[in-house]
Amino acid sequence: YLAFKLPGPPALPFLGHVHLIYNNRTLEDLGTKMSELYGPIMKCWVSILPFFFITEPEDLQVILSANKCSTKNIFYTFLHNFIGEGLITNTDTVLGISPDNSVETTPFRKGKVFILYRVARPWLLVDTIFRITNISQSESKQQEVLQDYTKAGQDSVGAALAFSLYFLAVHQDVQNNVLEELNSIFGNTDRLETFEDVIKMKYLEQCIKETMRLCPSVPMFCRRLTEDVPIGKYVFPAGTNLFISPFVTHRLPHIFPDPLKFDPERFSPENISKVHPYAYIPFSAGPRNCI
Repeated sequence: YLAFKLPGPPALPFLGHVHLIYNNRTLEDLGTKMSELYGPIMKCWVSILPFFFITEPEDLQVILSANKCSTKNIFYTFLHNFIGEGLITNTDTVLGISPDNSVETTPFRKGKVFILYRVARPWLLVDTIFRITNISQSESKQQEVLQDYTKAGQDSVGAALAFSLYFLAVHQDVQNNVLEELNSIFGNTDRLETFEDVIKMKYLEQCIKETMRLCPSVPMFCRRLTEDVPIGKYVFPAGTNLFISPFVTHRLPHIFPDPLKFDPERFSPENISKVHPYAYIPFSAGPRNCI
């Protein structure tokens, strides 16, 4: 009954909200304004299946700090079809994998992860139908390649680095602060950095964390409750499917004022000490967080 009681965007009959997937700008705007428009819990229909976005840190702590939501839901079944059982699906986070000798040919680079494609075409959610399509055959071929590799996360690290460099390039004042910090560590020498040097790069660390706040490597992941869980004034029964979005939580204006502004000072020791520990979850949190 919660699916009909809680607020959410207008849905289409049988298709639900899959039409929103087709427009990245619409998705970004919805993620930025979700709490303002719909409050701390938003319902979402994936075809005829109800899901719920949980965004507030206090509620996320209830879900993620225990094993009440450690069961993978239907979306990880789709990932199993693509990459099999392994690091990504077993840690419940969607990371990129790039073979060392074939970076540009990976399905991640070519956009050939078909979860959203299937969700946008609900009839393909039925495995029997999906398996007779050309797309399923393409997945099978890519699976044979990907299962030969054990290195996960290279694409996500590369993306974090690229976003960090972008923000530093756009915000010259921040870049100057980073340069000043590095000069204070290395002076006029051209020596290689040491682990002790890295520990001293406090402001650079703040910049990286602020980058991960705005552009988390894992913008959204899913959980299925394995027992009844009280969240706010509602009790969500076992079997409920949840969406948890670091992208949305990291942009809550009552936690991160002026949330679209790039401001590394948010992560100064003084400021971050005032922030709820589950308000910043770029790699999830709790016992099932990313390794």
